[in-house]
Amino acid sequence: TGKAFTAKGMQVLEFVGKETIDLLIDETGIEVDKDPSEAEQHDEEEQFSDDISFDRCFYIYGGPEQLE
Repeated sequence: TGKAFTAKGMQVLEFVGKETIDLLIDETGIEVDKDPSEAEQHDEEEQFSDDISFDRCFYIYGGPEQLE
């Protein structure tokens, strides 16, 4: 079904994205904190700032028309 296909696609994208980030970290030698509990902690102000930045960039570069 469409939902199952989308869910599987998202799992693949998450895996590929994680593998890509891990490869970039290894290749560049960037030090990254591996503690997931610390990495997952986001205060609301930081998350709000990220959302605003994404929305601003999304509409600056064409908005929903560019998704097609």
